[in-house]
Amino acid sequence: MGSLRRWRLLVVTLAALVVIGGVTFYLQGHPIPGQDYSCSNVNMSRLPTQDPNATGHPTYQLVRLGPLPPQRKWKPGATMRFDWCPIADRPTTDTAPARVVITGQLAGPYPSLDAAMAAQRPHGGPNAPPDPRQPLPPLQPVAGTMTPIHTDTWSGDEKTSTLKLPMTPGFYIFIFTTTQGTNPFGGSSGIVQVVAS
Repeated sequence: MGSLRRWRLLVVTLAALVVIGGVTFYLQGHPIPGQDYSCSNVNMSRLPTQDPNATGHPTYQLVRLGPLPPQRKWKPGATMRFDWCPIADRPTTDTAPARVVITGQLAGPYPSLDAAMAAQRPHGGPNAPPDPRQPLPPLQPVAGTMTPIHTDTWSGDEKTSTLKLPMTPGFYIFIFTTTQGTNPFGGSSGIVQVVAS
């Protein structure tokens, strides 16, 4: 149970990847240099490290990088890409990995950034981090969903997912939910704007 609680906490705290000025991603305060916004360019050595003397099977969590390419405004019908970077977690003495499923959705359109932020707040928006113990109902109206990512806590493979933006201009919220075993909990979210070409 302790491993599950740690995994949930790390998903919430590490999933905060942000765009600063539309071009620079940060992972827990560490910039990803250059224009190569990929998992291979994340400087893992600057992230918190685990106890090197810990024993057991290696485990991993996936941290979201995106949406990519980094930009503030999107064209109608554009596809946002999200890379999911494996980050080493505490080793486990479990005899099998825990199944992990990540789902994602778009909600909107909202007429303004303020309206989108108000709808996003209970789902981990500004000043209200998600409660990792409670799954949240889908935001409405649903404007799109992503193909779920299926993995497990022993897999160190990178993953990629996409969300296709609607043709209707406005502000949209993207939100991800992670389920480990049978336990769904809140993930990360953000807001993008679709503008008419």
